[in-house]
Amino acid sequence: FVTYKPWWEKISANTKINFPCEVINFRETCDKNNKLMAFVQIKAENCFIDGVCFASNYGRINDIFKVGKILNITGKKNTKGTIIIDDAA
Repeated sequence: FVTYKPWWEKISANTKINFPCEVINFRETCDKNNKLMAFVQIKAENCFIDGVCFASNYGRINDIFKVGKILNITGKKNTKGTIIIDDAA
């Protein structure tokens, strides 16, 4: 057997990264301060990745998240294996 480790699993926690991806799903919600934020599921190089965009960043990029749209995401992988999204274009 050959074991293949997806590229996302090879990225260390707390590593800042920038990569192209497709938006699979996203859900807006309000944080504890009643500001808009989003939970996002993206697909990049056959890896499905869960992410979060907190209100401090989501306010300026919220109109860019559309299902099926290809984006360039910048963020940091956290210890849970999700990405904290800082920017998207």
